[in-house]
Amino acid sequence: MFSCQKENNPLFPNPKKEELPMAIGSMWEYNVTDTTYYYAFDDSMKINNGILQVDIVGSTILKNGKKAIIWQYKFLNNFDSLYVLRSGDTTLFYYDKRFLAPKLVLIFPLEINNKWQLSTCVEYEVFGREIINLPLGAISNAFNIRESHSCEGEAGLVNNYYIEPYVGIVKYNSDYLNIHYSIKRKIEWNLKSYSISQ
Repeated sequence: MFSCQKENNPLFPNPKKEELPMAIGSMWEYNVTDTTYYYAFDDSMKINNGILQVDIVGSTILKNGKKAIIWQYKFLNNFDSLYVLRSGDTTLFYYDKRFLAPKLVLIFPLEINNKWQLSTCVEYEVFGREIINLPLGAISNAFNIRESHSCEGEAGLVNNYYIEPYVGIVKYNSDYLNIHYSIKRKIEWNLKSYSISQ
């Protein structure tokens, strides 16, 4: 298996189609800041900083009989997995291979102003392309995909995924607000290194 490092693999490849890397052995590392604040209590802010490592480690068969790719996450000595299924132009991320409720849905090729829905409560829109400054350098023309959750009453969630085709997710941020429980939570990932297998 041939593996390309960022030093000899251009940050801005010119692929014929846009999609996330899915080869076993691919890896991404992110600087992560996770901040939770109960705004009714002045001294309640909790900040977790660390390195998140994401590895594509293998494949498995889902309950529906389809093959999915296993993305394994490690953050602060905690491990978790996502099961990623491509179906036509759609890429679906599942938490559990038995209960197939997607966590994230992406439709490729990415095009500005494209919109789609996971449900009546969860909507996606490709807002544009942006220059993203990262620890490994500036990445130009990363797509900004915004995921909005709108059915939680006194709570709201907005996730922004910044994707550079054939590099993957280069930045992610999440804003959660729950008025009832006085909670604000912000999460940000910034890509610091990666290795894409072919």
